[in-house]
Amino acid sequence: MTALQQLIDHRFVEMGCWNECPGVAALFLPFLETHTGFTAHGYVVSPERPDSRVTVEGIEKADLLMKEEVIDFAYAFRGADDFELVNDYARCWYD
Repeated sequence: MTALQQLIDHRFVEMGCWNECPGVAALFLPFLETHTGFTAHGYVVSPERPDSRVTVEGIEKADLLMKEEVIDFAYAFRGADDFELVNDYARCWYD
């Protein structure tokens, strides 16, 4: 969360909606602020390109999940393009 917040503060992260993803501010940040054991994943477009950016595509956690985490994850990311949720792993991804 700290690294993501620093990238956002320095305006490196694409914040708007894209494809079917509501975006970082509307979807990922609220969840990550509440559930600190999860991490964000995504990709970086080279600074040499005019469309340079960091895009967050999803979040994940590889550890035992608490009941509240399972419920919140399922509710928040049910619309993801890729969705995995078991008792010790959660991952979502937006294309």
